[in-house]
Amino acid sequence: MLTLFYEFDTLITTVIGTTIAIISAIIAFHSTKKDDNTWNKKVLIITIITIAIDAIVMIAIFTVKYNYTKVPNIEKEELELAKSKITAADLKYSDEDLYHDDGDVKYCIKSVTPSEGSVQKKETVLRLQLIKASDIYIRPQKLDSGSEEAIEELYDNLKSSDSHGYGLNSDELTLSIGDKAIGIVTDDKDFDSNIITSNLDRATVQLIDYNSKKTVREGYADSSNDYTVKFNNLKTGTYYYKVSSPGYYTYVPEQPFKLDYDSKYKKDELSWLVSLGKKDAKYYAPFKIKVVDQSGNPIVKKDFEAFAISKNGESLNSYSVETVTSDKNGYLSTWMNENGVDYYKQIKFEVNKEYQLVLNANGNDIKVDCSSGKSEYVLKLR
Repeated sequence: MLTLFYEFDTLITTVIGTTIAIISAIIAFHSTKKDDNTWNKKVLIITIITIAIDAIVMIAIFTVKYNYTKVPNIEKEELELAKSKITAADLKYSDEDLYHDDGDVKYCIKSVTPSEGSVQKKETVLRLQLIKASDIYIRPQKLDSGSEEAIEELYDNLKSSDSHGYGLNSDELTLSIGDKAIGIVTDDKDFDSNIITSNLDRATVQLIDYNSKKTVREGYADSSNDYTVKFNNLKTGTYYYKVSSPGYYTYVPEQPFKLDYDSKYKKDELSWLVSLGKKDAKYYAPFKIKVVDQSGNPIVKKDFEAFAISKNGESLNSYSVETVTSDKNGYLSTWMNENGVDYYKQIKFEVNKEYQLVLNANGNDIKVDCSSGKSEYVLKLR
């Protein structure tokens, strides 16, 4: 009820006034057929009711507006900006939440209680859960190539995470760039991989300092270097990279990574694949594949290598070849591990219409025709 009065005060008074006006008009219309005294009494009663209801509602709205306020949207905001928004909303924050003994460190708001957007009594003390700005990662999204505004918008969207990319013992990074030919996903998106090819002209690769947002290294990937860029002798720090190519969506990783090289320990091998999605690419509807023998019985626990060829059947340089396995029902799946338990999860293929999916088993290539747009294909193997 508080939220209703706080958010929709104008709407409420308008609806009440309009409703009563309509009722008065109806009564007035019917009263024209009766004597004037009866009509006057009804109009007087309606007028009194109108004034009384409006007065009660306005008093309630004024009371709510005077004593209550709305918790501002401050999650993912830097702490200093969040504090100013809290004060401007006539709310308070607990000093206990803001105490830290690790020096001059920037913090962001991870969560706030009561929640954002809720209506609370003024002077309510909000509980803030903070997180170091260095522990945030970037929310993934597609970017238009070359759009600096889109890049800045992406990095304004901060989200907390226990990053697995921190503390890598390396001073070099190798990136192999390719065109996304086939995507491999599960129903609940807990596995996502791409089969990529070298079917693009040139890609620009920028290595960017996460804190200053300045480009510290730049390289180009094309046929002369097998679409691979390598950055050596990198200083300790937190980085992310941006890969762009004309006609493709710009790629930015989901989270930054921290290099902290120490020559006393074995160096981490940082060699990552980057899949660029073409802007005008068209994909067949995602589909599952079931493999059976000539009698229609499921083929169980058989490994296949999945890769891409061109639509006209020409072989391509596929950087990534995914190994998939048929489960107990014959459906192609990927191996998963959760809480120490191994199991297979069925997958779907998303094939770019410029390419064709090929499965290789025991040296035999099986071309998958998915042009009919089915959600499931059954392959009979000899």
